[in-house]
Amino acid sequence: MSDIPVWVNGVSEDSLPVSDRGLAYGDGLFETVRVSNGKATLADYHWYRLRRSCERLGIMLDHAQLFREVDGFLSSSQADSGVLKVIVTRGSGGRGYN
Repeated sequence: MSDIPVWVNGVSEDSLPVSDRGLAYGDGLFETVRVSNGKATLADYHWYRLRRSCERLGIMLDHAQLFREVDGFLSSSQADSGVLKVIVTRGSGGRGYN
């Protein structure tokens, strides 16, 4: 496993399923957030933009769960500062663009 901590759906992981539409078709989005003093900088702005992007793409996202997972990740991280990259995909699904 990498020295960089990675969580997938709130669980420490080192891989994604090859059927994930984000990998196969770029069917998703991301937010890159600066972390300072263990907190997401400009969090309200980033979460607003993430929410709007999900709505535009029709990706269902449990935002409350995401916020809990981000808070859990940041509180468990040993780094006081760095970069948090939140990637949201449509998940695993069928082939093609339909």
